[in-house]
Amino acid sequence: MSVAPEKAAIMLFARVPIPGKVKTRLIPELGAVRACRLHQAMLACGLEALAQSSAQSRQLWLAGECRARTGDLLALERGLSVHWQQGADIGERMAWAFQHNFSAGFGRVIVAGSDCPQLTAGHYEQVLGALRQYDAAIIPALDGGYVVLGLRRWGGFLFSDVPWGTEEVFRITVAKLEAVGWRWCALPPLPDIDQARDLVHLEGLGLDY
Repeated sequence: MSVAPEKAAIMLFARVPIPGKVKTRLIPELGAVRACRLHQAMLACGLEALAQSSAQSRQLWLAGECRARTGDLLALERGLSVHWQQGADIGERMAWAFQHNFSAGFGRVIVAGSDCPQLTAGHYEQVLGALRQYDAAIIPALDGGYVVLGLRRWGGFLFSDVPWGTEEVFRITVAKLEAVGWRWCALPPLPDIDQARDLVHLEGLGLDY
């Protein structure tokens, strides 16, 4: 299928909100129920930002053992499509989703996680704009990962042999881009909320959890 450079898709990756199955590294600090409520609050922020973006396709990609309706309903209320992640780890799941969208004819494809309530529609617009000039655009996470990855060409190599969940993810991703000569840019970093030390970044946001 031919690719339309102007046609953009944004994918928000999230887990089905089930206590004990989400934000597990925060459970010692918050407990399973409160950690799940935080996950839901951040997911709601992510869906709102996604709904306000200008992408032609705005998608929620869910993972989880139980296909609960919570994420589906939140997404459908905002006119977003709901999909299910495919793959053994986050790298395989992102690769599958990117390939799905490029095969569908999208020329700019973005993936974002649901762990950064500071991520706004404005950030998405910056990445979409950057993808008019660059092969890849990244919003790094303060912990060494990335909050957003945008591509305008398929690159499965970006999702293999990466130590996901570590502080090396951004560095290794950039090294892979450099190794193949892709043009890329990084936007200012944002915080991911993964561990107790990250909770300070929620101050002043008014999240109810």
